Amino acid sequence: MSDYPTADQIMAEARKIPPLAKKKMIEESESWEEEMHERHPNTKKYDPRLLHGWRYSVEASHIYDWIPAAFEPFTKPDLDQLETLTESMRKSWQALHSGGTGMLDTAKEQLGDGGWDGALATNFVNNFLTPMTGERSIPANQLSLAEALVKNMENIHELYGAARSDAYKLAKQTITALEACGDCKGSDIGLALAITGAVISVAGVALTPVTGGMSLVAGAVINTGIEVVKGGFAVGDKFTPEDGDIPLGADTTGGVVKNMSEALVKLSSGLERVEDRFIECLNRAYQNVTLVRGEAKKSGMSSIFMPLKPKLIDSGTDLTGLD
Repeated sequence: MSDYPTADQIMAEARKIPPLAKKKMIEESESWEEEMHERHPNTKKYDPRLLHGWRYSVEASHIYDWIPAAFEPFTKPDLDQLETLTESMRKSWQALHSGGTGMLDTAKEQLGDGGWDGALATNFVNNFLTPMTGERSIPANQLSLAEALVKNMENIHELYGAARSDAYKLAKQTITALEACGDCKGSDIGLALAITGAVISVAGVALTPVTGGMSLVAGAVINTGIEVVKGGFAVGDKFTPEDGDIPLGADTTGGVVKNMSEALVKLSSGLERVEDRFIECLNRAYQNVTLVRGEAKKSGMSSIFMPLKPKLIDSGTDLTGLD
């Protein structure tokens, strides 16, 4: 279960705002009438029936009914489902991290002197075993890519969690600001968005050129995507720039609601900016992984992600192609 506010908690607070805003609006009008009569004693008071009708019209109106719907976008996506998806990716990453290349290392040692040799053995070592073993290997890059995807998912989870926390706090602080309307300290009420303080924990994908299976020239071409795949955020980057508290308090109900509306816009636009950055980063990684694999296939050599598959040998087939 997520530690962030639930969708129901956010909406429960948001639904408290319209009736409270109407109540405060009526109180303001009554206070205004009393103040005007004190300043101008000879002024005739409004007919009580007229005031009663006006209060009833405010209570029955839909003037603030839009407010709960304005909070609803911040209840999505479902953070528990997002965590389930992240956990499945985390398991794949852990499976890659556990290794499993021991038998490949053994096979590599048994080839050559005193064992299987010749053109087929050489090609098998160069095109499959070498790229699949060691620090500069295909599994190492697969592990790095899986780790980056997991870390990005964790960042995305934190992003939406921070936005959800902000929406919940905004609803509660709006209620506090409405209750404080007319109070000398009411205008001091504000909100610092958590989304602006969240920190990036991964800087893209750290990949390395693969040893074996390609010439230096071909390797340079096939590995061109590495630096681009690394692109994206820098570790320690903030999701969005911090710019101080957002004011919520005001002297009137209309002022509080206006401040709340502006805070919602600010939260929404900040969330969209970070979503766009994540999408750009992930799209760039996908495009370059696809590009690298395509270049490797055209060249007939291993890519940084996928080894060559040995072909069945016949009189018209070489030993280094892809099937």
